[in-house]
Amino acid sequence: MKVARKGGFLISRIHQISGRIFSKKLKEYNIKINPGQGRILFALWEQDGISIRDLAKRTSLGKSTLSAMLKRMRNDGYLKIEHPVGNERKKLVYVLERSKEIEAGYQQISAEMNALYYKGFKNAEIDEFEAYLERLFTNLRKSSEEK
Repeated sequence: MKVARKGGFLISRIHQISGRIFSKKLKEYNIKINPGQGRILFALWEQDGISIRDLAKRTSLGKSTLSAMLKRMRNDGYLKIEHPVGNERKKLVYVLERSKEIEAGYQQISAEMNALYYKGFKNAEIDEFEAYLERLFTNLRKSSEEK
């Protein structure tokens, strides 16, 4: 009898529960962004002034989804989008002061989530687990790029 694998199901459930907890923590810290917007800001806090194309890769968001989110975040005062001098086709995304004001709280929430995820894990177990996740992510990313 073939054993039914449930990795994808578990990842989906973890994503759902994690998202609910993360959203609750954002409210507790009075941070008025959603987790998807946080993913965008997190990438920009790591490297500000990157292209929309690079931002899409770093966040794994589709360009149309990302464009809509960027427009809303720009309108809400979290970021700006500019063309580099001499290149009207390319757009670069920069964080504004409002984004920088919530960075410390967002980083604290991320640390709290990591503590929750890895409660009871030894460092070696975390390293092994994350290596497996990286392999899964690579498999999925390659498959999505083939289309």
